[in-house]
Amino acid sequence: MIAPPQVTGPKPKPKPNPQIVPPRATPPTKANKQQWQRTFLGKAKGVNFQLRIIRDPSGQLLGRYFATPGSGKSWHLEGVLREDNSFTLKGTDNKAIFEGKFGPDGRRMTTSFTNKTTQGEFHVDKMTMMFAFVPVKPHPPAGTQPTSADHLPSDSDTQAPATLQAVQALAQALGKPFNQTLVAQHMPLILRSCSSAGIIDPNQIAYVFATAVWETNGFRSFNEKYMPGWTAKEYFEQSYGPSPSRLLPKDSRRIAAGETQQSILAARRKRNIEELGNTEPGDGYKFRGRGYVHLTGRAVYQKAQYKIIIPSGIKRNGKVPDIVEMPDLASSDSEIAALILGHGMAKGTFTGRKLDDHINSKEQDFMGARAIIGVDSAGRIAQGAAAFVVATQAGDPQDQQASTITEITSEREREILRIPVGGYTAAEQQNMSKGLEIGSLNGIPAYYNGKREATTWGSSFSKDGSLYYGFKWQCVEFVRRYTSLNSGRYISHRGDASTFYKASLPDGAGTFDGLKQHRNFDLKTGLKVGSHTKPQPGDVIVIGTATYGHVAIIAEVNDTDIVVAQQNVGTNFKEQISLESKDDRWILGGRVLCWLSK
Repeated sequence: MIAPPQVTGPKPKPKPNPQIVPPRATPPTKANKQQWQRTFLGKAKGVNFQLRIIRDPSGQLLGRYFATPGSGKSWHLEGVLREDNSFTLKGTDNKAIFEGKFGPDGRRMTTSFTNKTTQGEFHVDKMTMMFAFVPVKPHPPAGTQPTSADHLPSDSDTQAPATLQAVQALAQALGKPFNQTLVAQHMPLILRSCSSAGIIDPNQIAYVFATAVWETNGFRSFNEKYMPGWTAKEYFEQSYGPSPSRLLPKDSRRIAAGETQQSILAARRKRNIEELGNTEPGDGYKFRGRGYVHLTGRAVYQKAQYKIIIPSGIKRNGKVPDIVEMPDLASSDSEIAALILGHGMAKGTFTGRKLDDHINSKEQDFMGARAIIGVDSAGRIAQGAAAFVVATQAGDPQDQQASTITEITSEREREILRIPVGGYTAAEQQNMSKGLEIGSLNGIPAYYNGKREATTWGSSFSKDGSLYYGFKWQCVEFVRRYTSLNSGRYISHRGDASTFYKASLPDGAGTFDGLKQHRNFDLKTGLKVGSHTKPQPGDVIVIGTATYGHVAIIAEVNDTDIVVAQQNVGTNFKEQISLESKDDRWILGGRVLCWLSK
């Protein structure tokens, strides 16, 4: 075989091959300095993953993951978060790789997972992982050296303050007291119960806390209260016993509505025996409401004992506690109370309805979720849960949480605008009263009000009728309904849109409902000088008009303009307003009077 001749001199450049597609450039790392730490949970191929991530100011990621079943060890990861929110995390002490992308709200991510070991390769093509709370872990004693699993800061460093803040927000929304010491005492027990019950969806955790705060009056009362003028035994026997013979103070409304004493007592007797299982004299008092959910009735105590307490393996003095024989344990033992709360809501122990029936990956029905416990105060508890969610939302991993604005098609817009021609028919009026959607912000729709600003289609209320939103479908109604459903913050201020602006208040001063007013015009000179505070998504914007004024919700903000979502401006649901920065102030264009922030 003859060897090829040696070639000397510079090598010729290869000709480009049009069939070869050059690889795409990797999106750059963002240059902002935002830092955060979050925990995500997911499951694939029978394996539960817990992934904890820290982002540093340069965009680099540090992480640690646990997999169960597995060795019981945690494994260190390092990687990068890119401009398009994609990421790669690689193991430094094993060959694990997570590669995926954060969702736009920062609460979910999709990722693949691969790990090569001496036993072979474990691979997951696609797994959804969700931002979640994890049980708070105590700090190690002073002087103790951290273990290999503690290379990252403890979850208690970040989760506890976030959850405390969230509980405070929901307590405010519910009108319940907030005591940080009490919350710090009960919060870890509830988080542990949620974790052991498989409750990792942040919305479900929010509803669990909202239920507990509502039922216990902010962790102050773990036993159901009775009315003044009654002894505890006689009140609870008449409320829940098998032989009620006296009306209760709360029955006055039913009597006023035309019900008879006989029918009220007969219905109560039937419920107490058949639903609560209170068949023996004294059962009403013995099995009165206790705990984080105010567990009520012999039958429900028995369900909790056999479906929750016994399977949990919890022991007291070497024995499984029996809440049927010793029902006071449901309130006096906080760990037992927390087990009943979390596992009961997850399993549907109380009414047959469970969290997954109302709060899951497809829906967030905080109103309907009250059926898990009962039916009363559904609207208020839903408000609290929503406030908790907003307070704990991490936002986008790199930036503020993006708003989701949905607009109707041009064809649908033309169809809506044709409706008033020739006057409304009865059917058209009914449709208008129900609401003709012109767009939505974060899933909350705005409706068409017709061509006349002053038109109304009746009063608008929350689903349970407990909250008044305003006149259908005026601008104030959308602002009040949006803030209530999106953040759990109810605007109780009454008056048309012009009254939302208080001309005498200086920039940054507190106004109604705990809001702050940021002026666009100087208080003394009347010149447009702006505010020191930049408008943010979710703020209420107030605009001057020649009639009743106008209010809207700020949906998007950048350094040159804002986008607002609004109602009662024909079909013009989405509108852009200029924004400029000058002399350390933010100035909005047009006739903007102010914006209101929490």
